Amino acid sequence: MSKVVLGKEDREDAVRRLRAYFERERGEELGELGATLLFEFLAEEIAPHFYNRGLADAQSLVARFTDSLDADLEAAKVFPPRA
Repeated sequence: MSKVVLGKEDREDAVRRLRAYFERERGEELGELGATLLFEFLAEEIAPHFYNRGLADAQSLVARFTDSLDADLEAAKVFPPRA
């Protein structure tokens, strides 16, 4: 699996959100470096679990869709009259 890389703006937003979370929920000021290191840890160690869950959900959705499509196509078949 290739590494999922976020753009600069998304990374900055995530770090900003981590800092705000620590301030709001824990009353702690998390510095830029600390928040960046925490973000990198989460991205490398935790995010793959969510990514894989998303892929599994997508696979399930596609499978249900193709099953439904297969049933619709089967129902659309036209057979010649029996002699």
